Amino acid sequence: MKKILVIASFFLFISQIAFAQFDDIKTYITLNQHAKAKELLDKLAKNPKIIAKPEFSIIRATVLSNLLKDSTITNVSLVRDSAINAYNDYLKMDQSKKLITDPIYMQTPYNFYANFYTESFNNYNEKKWGKSSQGFKQTFEWINFINKNKIYDIKFDTSLNLYAGMANQNDKNFEVAASFYEKIICPEFNSSEYEFVYNFLMYHYFDQKNNSAFESIKKLGKEIYPKSKYFDATELDYILEMENEKDKIIRIEEKILKEPKNYEVALVYGKILFTSLNADSVNENSPSYKSDENKMIELFTKTSEALPEDGTSNYLIGSHYWNKSIRVKDQIDVLNDSIRVINSKAKPDKSGKIPPPPKNLIAQRDSLRTLQMSYLDMALPYDLKAISPIEKNSTNGKNELQTYKHLVDQLIEIYSIKKQYAKLPADKAKFEVEEKKWDALYAKITEK
Repeated sequence: MKKILVIASFFLFISQIAFAQFDDIKTYITLNQHAKAKELLDKLAKNPKIIAKPEFSIIRATVLSNLLKDSTITNVSLVRDSAINAYNDYLKMDQSKKLITDPIYMQTPYNFYANFYTESFNNYNEKKWGKSSQGFKQTFEWINFINKNKIYDIKFDTSLNLYAGMANQNDKNFEVAASFYEKIICPEFNSSEYEFVYNFLMYHYFDQKNNSAFESIKKLGKEIYPKSKYFDATELDYILEMENEKDKIIRIEEKILKEPKNYEVALVYGKILFTSLNADSVNENSPSYKSDENKMIELFTKTSEALPEDGTSNYLIGSHYWNKSIRVKDQIDVLNDSIRVINSKAKPDKSGKIPPPPKNLIAQRDSLRTLQMSYLDMALPYDLKAISPIEKNSTNGKNELQTYKHLVDQLIEIYSIKKQYAKLPADKAKFEVEEKKWDALYAKITEK
């Protein structure tokens, strides 16, 4: 029994020594004699029983965190990591965490916060975006820890959030950058140098397909910067600026599905398809050609019914079939050239007649002429529907007038070709009347 008491008394004695030495270190900390505190701490660190005490970990963290204020410290990161590890060890060892608000120890997490704060700004100024963004992350982690545990009350810092956002934006951590910017946007945050924050958030919300947030930040930006044209941009404008054509089409099609009555989007998409289907390099035999053509016709049909005063949709459908007829005519011209070469080399028979060209070439040409006429017949009704609204809009500007002239010229050409291929005199005369009518109108337009 006496032996047990002796042993217990021994450990009590050791504990009292440890606490006395902790008090000595605290005194040095209070006196800002951090080197002395570190010297005494290193001596205690040689005793495993003292190391095992939770307070040793937090006092170690405190001593090392205070050393971070010393400009002569060469390896700041190593010292800081050691201090943070010691602090985390204390938090694991003492579930009550009662010492974190002790007047001596409560400065420790603040030291971590202040060190990361300064280092992050320095790295930002040196354009070390990765280190800066990571440092700001640590800064906010310690701010949250300090406020959550009511160690201090660190007020909201607009500049800190702004620079954290900029560091992450430059480091291409766009989601994180947005999370910082979202905390500072408000009517009071309205300096002209901050307009980029609202611009960034508009693009970010667009990229995230968050249209409600896009419209919200656009509205706020317009209120704060009423003279800026940037906040007049629509989601469709952003879509059309996308560099990746495949992604652009996906976004347009998604928007059309979500907004079936948004005829502006439908008209824009139809024009994009028109440009693709009527490019010089287009291959009408490609797998996507027919589906894209049907899609374009469907879009333009819908918009022409919804916007009859516009005329663009019918004009473009007519122009599409006209262009198809032109491509067929080019094939006919090639065949005619071949036939002329054959005729030039042909020798007369005994009766002195030049033999006709091969029947397969004639049949091929006739087939192509039939196809050409079918495209002209498809173009004509759309052109006629378009003529009235296109004429009304022709006074709006040079582009509108040019469209009107092109449409009339197209009608002249269609009736001219139909007259050329007409087999019945009555049809030939009828087409000639139409040709002259549109020809006269074209002359009248050109005089303007």
